Amino acid sequence: MRFLMRKSLFFLSLTSSLTIALLLAASGQCSTNRAETSFPSDTKLPAPSELRSLLDAVCPGRVVMGNGAGCQGHCPEYTDLRGEDMTWNVTGVTLGHFLSPTSDDIALSVSGCEPHSMNFGGTVLLTRRSGRWSMLWYKAGVDTSRCHKVSLRDHREILVCIGEYGGQGNLWTSLYVEDLGSPKPALMAGGSEFFTAYDNTLTCGQSESGMFPLIRSHIHHVEFVDSANGDPPAIWVSASYGEKATTPATVSACESKQAGDLPETRDHRIEFILNGHDYKPAPSSAGEARIFARRDATR
Repeated sequence: MRFLMRKSLFFLSLTSSLTIALLLAASGQCSTNRAETSFPSDTKLPAPSELRSLLDAVCPGRVVMGNGAGCQGHCPEYTDLRGEDMTWNVTGVTLGHFLSPTSDDIALSVSGCEPHSMNFGGTVLLTRRSGRWSMLWYKAGVDTSRCHKVSLRDHREILVCIGEYGGQGNLWTSLYVEDLGSPKPALMAGGSEFFTAYDNTLTCGQSESGMFPLIRSHIHHVEFVDSANGDPPAIWVSASYGEKATTPATVSACESKQAGDLPETRDHRIEFILNGHDYKPAPSSAGEARIFARRDATR
């Protein structure tokens, strides 16, 4: 039975967007037709020849190329699904100076060999030594599939990433920092995000524990603005938020039509500044940032 459950979790991990679609579909509710967030990602998928050379440093002799490039065979011993027969797929590659201002490093985002609680995957860190790529570590739950590089004052780089997770009609879209000198799991695996837009409109405002307000929230645009004094860039987040009370009548109407009257939203623009090792709301944006702090108690 445990083997079958692990296989089911793997097939949910094909892509981030597919995972969310499947999880929301499982709620039995309709789509909210949400637009994708505009985010300046530095994460790419290189040409097959370049990708193969990176994978050779991770799983020599087991590289498979095709629609999903990755490592074929049993999951490595350092993954949760160790020993399972499945492919470890690459979902993104981010080049940068993550260990020092002069190091050449790569964050290799991989999917598979981990359960939902570890974001269905993790990150491999590669560094160049004597002209060759070497694998330094793998961290489960560290999602670097969609990230933007931020240069610190000493020119070492960290990542600001965006990710989604959800289930049973609840959806979270989060921004978080990954410092690959000391990486920390995020999203389902951690909770280290500095900003989250939570949406529960697919629940119709009711669960087994009772009724609750509908919250409609979405990140529309993320912008990195360079500083004039050499500090790391500020982040401006354009997001919308709306909340609406529910009644037995509105819940019934929503469930019967698989749709309902959504809360009206208001647009907000929030500035975040790097404070130490994380981004925090600028003093002028603290009030607006608190509006988005409301989220599902089951988180």
